Amino acid sequence: MERQRPDYLPPLKPRRWSFPWLLFIAAVLLALAAFGIKQHIDTQIAWNTRFERAGNARISPAPPALPVDVSADDPVEHLRDVQNARQRVEQDARERASWRCIDGIPFRKIPGGWENVPGERC
Repeated sequence: MERQRPDYLPPLKPRRWSFPWLLFIAAVLLALAAFGIKQHIDTQIAWNTRFERAGNARISPAPPALPVDVSADDPVEHLRDVQNARQRVEQDARERASWRCIDGIPFRKIPGGWENVPGERC
């Protein structure tokens, strides 16, 4: 036995079946989530590759301040080697002096802005 709809109520509209649209929206959201996860994983791989390499350099012992070949027979050649080593150290010190430090991370000036120096702390 069916119930009768009162006359004062507006007529019922036919049901609209929206399942295909829901499926389409679900597929789009799933594709976006997969792309986001892939992007996140790629970013993590690149980050680890960059900073593990820098971390290994930081852990390895530092080279001596003045790498000079002591076995040089010619005193002039020996002095020239010492002078070149000092110039390299001074140039490195001048470059480090131009760095800016923010929260323990050094930044060096590049054309158009600043970039952080991987593997270094200040």
